[in-house]
Amino acid sequence: MEHTSAYGNTSLVDFISIFKSEGISSDWIQVNNNRARTNGTGSGMDTNGSFIMLGDWGGKYQEAKNNIGVNPGQVGIGAASGNHIRVEDNQMYSQLIDGISNVAFYSWKNPIDAPNCSNHIYENNIANWIYGKHDQPNNYGNQNIAWSNGSCGLSHQILLSNTDEDTTMGPEIWNTW
Repeated sequence: MEHTSAYGNTSLVDFISIFKSEGISSDWIQVNNNRARTNGTGSGMDTNGSFIMLGDWGGKYQEAKNNIGVNPGQVGIGAASGNHIRVEDNQMYSQLIDGISNVAFYSWKNPIDAPNCSNHIYENNIANWIYGKHDQPNNYGNQNIAWSNGSCGLSHQILLSNTDEDTTMGPEIWNTW
């Protein structure tokens, strides 16, 4: 999937959103083996968009594996609530996109009144992601590979330790398949 400009007045929010979708324990929803990229300018992108959004408003049994994102938006792969969410073996790269690039991977119950949030697992992910938001000036221009506030049972420290930072990785990952 490639996005280089807006369609009319509509900005790209998420490349893939699994809003309120539920798999079952024996048959998970699979968002595997995808690639998404933008031209890295922020043109036509929503400031809150992502490559893959899982668990949104209480989904469950969802996984994202072996995906590659190159400048895909504010977030690479996020889990915004939901139960039994697995994110493994993904590669995310973003240069600094002013006002847009935020974090490669996150786990967070958002919004706070979302129905549920537990059992988030992130393993073997790799990122080189530069923070470009203006709300935290001390982080602007720095690496921001992973974030969690612990609200889904996954601590920030565990998410960070399960995400490898690779500052040599760049947009060429698009061609690694």
